[in-house]
Formats: sequence, C-alpha cells, structure tokens
Amino acid sequence: MSTSASTKPAIAQGTASTSAVTSPIPVSSPELLGKEIPSAKGRFEIAVESVYYYPEETSICAAVLLRTWFSLGNKQLKFANCPISVHALATDTDDKTLDIREYFPPYDERVQVKYNKGRKRWYIDPAVKAMEVEVSVGGYEKERTDHEATTISLKAQRIQRRPQRIEWHYKDSEESGCYPEAVDLLIVIAKSDPGDATWFEFQLKLTKDLKVDVHGIGWEFRFGGIPDPGQDGWHFDIRGQYRSAEAKKARESIKPTVVAEVGLKAAARSFLQSQKPPVWLSKSSKGE
Repeated sequence: MSTSASTKPAIAQGTASTSAVTSPIPVSSPELLGKEIPSAKGRFEIAVESVYYYPEETSICAAVLLRTWFSLGNKQLKFANCPISVHALATDTDDKTLDIREYFPPYDERVQVKYNKGRKRWYIDPAVKAMEVEVSVGGYEKERTDHEATTISLKAQRIQRRPQRIEWHYKDSEESGCYPEAVDLLIVIAKSDPGDATWFEFQLKLTKDLKVDVHGIGWEFRFGGIPDPGQDGWHFDIRGQYRSAEAKKARESIKPTVVAEVGLKAAARSFLQSQKPPVWLSKSSKGE
C-alpha cells in the first residue's frame, strides 16, 4: 500500500467502532492518515501489510506486518530512524492497557556484504636492461575490479519506561548501495485484561522523530505524507484484521530453526541477489 491518493484503499464498510467485542473480528484495510506532498526528490514510505489477532492467557495480541521502503533516486541511504508508538483509539481504553509485546528484528541485525567499488585500469610499460642499456619490451594494460566489504544493519531500540514505543534504525555507513529498498518489520501489540473480547482497536503512529540521512550533501528529503496542523505525526487506525494470514505466517517464521521472513536479512537475500552483477553475502552474515 502506497501513500499516494490513487492507490489508498478505503476503510472497509461495517467496521465496528467499539474498543473490544466478541467474534467475528471485522476486516479493515488500514490507511495512513496525513496530507500529501506534490513532489519530492526522496521519500520514505510505510504501509500496514497485514493484521492478525490471536489470544494469549491474560491478553489479546495483534501482530502487525509493516513494510517500509525508501525511494531515494540516485542517492544512497546512510541512516534512518523509524519511530513507532501505539495508542488507544476508543475513549474507554487507556494507553497503559496496551504495550508492544514482541517485535522483529529484536536485536542489532547485521549483514556483511561484498560490493563492487569500481574498476581501475592502468598502463604498464616494463623495461629490461640489455648490455647496460634499458630497452622497452612493449607495454600492456591491466584492469582490476575493486571489491570492498561492509556491514549494513537494522537495529530495534526500545525507549526506556515507554512500553508503547519502539524505534528501528537503518544504517549503511559506507555508501555501498546494498541496503534493500524495502524492509518488512513485525510488531505485536498486546491488550491486557480484555474480558470476553476477541480483538481491539488501536492506533500506530509514526512520530515526527522520523529521520532519513543519505550520503552526500545538497539533498532534499520528504516523507510520503505531511501532518495536518497540530498533528504530531502520521498514523494508522487499526480497526480489525487485514490479510491476517501474512502476519500469522511472518510471526511463525520467527524461530531459531526457521529462516525469518521479515527483517534485514530476509530483505537482503532477495535484493542483493537481484543486482547485476550480484552482491555476495559473506558467511558471517548468517547470524549473530
């Protein structure tokens, strides 16, 4: 789902307006709320790909699959901060009853890549001495491809004493051009003491702490939407499940014995292999 007006799906009809009700769980297509910017040289975009509700012993959980991507033109990503906070939608629900129960990646996920830094060509004209006289034996050209290794990373950072907030940091300090354009994230929101409810409404907010830096200078960055006056960020109103099978599958893939379908390593595998020539992952990138 893009932030452009032409592709935004509308909220599904018949969506419930209460904070928590019994089955069935309504279906709702989350929409990013905020004004549009006519044009920009660079954009950061975020979309809710899937929402899946499931019960736990003393709470209801909502697994949300997010997709983030960068449209940076000919610039290379240096650093980005994607801050997400969770809030109650219903007036009878306190923010303190919600918390971020799980998130992925939950650690500093690193991928070491080898990339083509460029090709160097030079002319060699060797000379030998014959009878104390230096004689040229003919020159020739040599060409070499310079390969460099660097580490790209995606780090989750919890805000101390703020269980309703998390930040993801994207980093490529060497201008390798190897950072994937799109990265999927998973976040699990839990509501405590739900009673007989099988789902709940909530809001995911991308705060104005959003930051994107690129290598080089003289670059204009803009987000895909800009807040209304008085609004402190952009937000999704989650009012039911949405393509729930995808978030369920992503959550189940986060096991030590399973290759996760979300996070930097998952994104890097397909992105780097698609490059021409391909960029190789080093052996040390398989895990921490």
